[in-house]
Parts: sequence; structure tokens; C-alpha cells
Amino acid sequence: MTKVYFTKKHMFAITVIAIAILGLLLSLWLALIDPKRKQVLGYKGQLTTLKEESQKINQELGQLQSKPDLLESAAVKELPQIPNGITLEAYFAQLNKLEQELSLTFKSFSFNDQVIYPQAQNDGATSDTTTEGANSIEPSLSKQFRSVDISMEILSNNKANLLKFIDRLEKLERFLTIQTVDYRLSASEGETVSCSASLVARLYYLSSYETGKALSEK
Repeated sequence: MTKVYFTKKHMFAITVIAIAILGLLLSLWLALIDPKRKQVLGYKGQLTTLKEESQKINQELGQLQSKPDLLESAAVKELPQIPNGITLEAYFAQLNKLEQELSLTFKSFSFNDQVIYPQAQNDGATSDTTTEGANSIEPSLSKQFRSVDISMEILSNNKANLLKFIDRLEKLERFLTIQTVDYRLSASEGETVSCSASLVARLYYLSSYETGKALSEK
């Protein structure tokens, strides 16, 4: 039987080989496995961040959904009055009454109508929309909150009556905002002073889609 003797040289060689194998395994770990592990940890961190952001968005969405629709809010339903339909005839009856009481003269009116809520997706469409196009409008757009800017040219004997008119205009039941007011004074040869004003008032109303007509009671 052959006997194998392990000398110090053998033990040293075995130790060196073992260290080399361990070094090779460590190198493989650092080169191949560790980067993948770090990548996985990075993905886990991103996933955690996305989950937190998703929860935050869901919470904000829940808060928004719990709030009342603008058309059902107190700003629309309560005073000052926001009429159903543009109802300019009734409004001009009130203006005519103020004109007579304050000795004013309305020279001209001009109008600019616009949608406030919701915004239509086909804003670029022309007014001669076909019936087929009108029927394709989304149901959410059949109920609108709109405004009309009325530009007025007014004459008066004195500035005080113009100021009274604007004050009375703002106190009418119908909700409006005064956008701009420009005053002008002029004197004739007989030293008669006349006053004029250019005024833009914005009226708000509800209507069916792009018609200015009252909403259906259905």
C-alpha cells in the first residue's frame, strides 16, 4: 500500500489553490451576481415609490370625486341669480328701467359669448355644424355654464348718474362682473358738459349646448 505524505509544500499548495478558488468565486459574484442583486433592489425601491405615488393620487382623486359638480354648487344654485338660459330680454327690461330713472342714453351694445365649463373638445368647429355632428356631442357637454360680455356705450348729463348706474347694475339680482369702465367728459360751445362711458359687463348663465336656450327640465 502506497502511503501519501503531506509535506509543508503540499499544505501550502493546497492553501494557495483554495484561496484562488475562493477568489475566483468572489470575482464571479462581483462581476455577475452582485450587479443583478443591486438592480433588483433598485427596482424594488422604484416599485415602492410608485406604490406610494399611486396611493397619494387615489386619495386626491377620492377627494375630488367627493366634491360637488360646479353646475350643482352653491355658486350656481344660490343668489346672486344665474339664470337658466341667457334671458337677455328680461335683462334689457331692467336696463331700460335704469335708463329712464337715471336719464341715460344707450348708444350701442355688442356681445361676446363663451363657454366657461366644461370646455368643448371641438372648440375649432364652425357654427354651421351638421345635425350628425351635433348628435355626436358628448352628453357631458349638453349642460354648460357660459358667459356673455356685453359692451355698452352710455351717455349722461353728469358723471354722478353714470356712477349710480354702475352701482345699481352691480346690485341687480342677476350675477355679473364689471370687467372695464372708461369715463369721458366733453364740453360744448355753450359750456354744457356731457359724460359718456364705455362699459363691459360679464353675465353668467346656464344653457344647452351652444344654443343659449334654457336647459331641459327632464
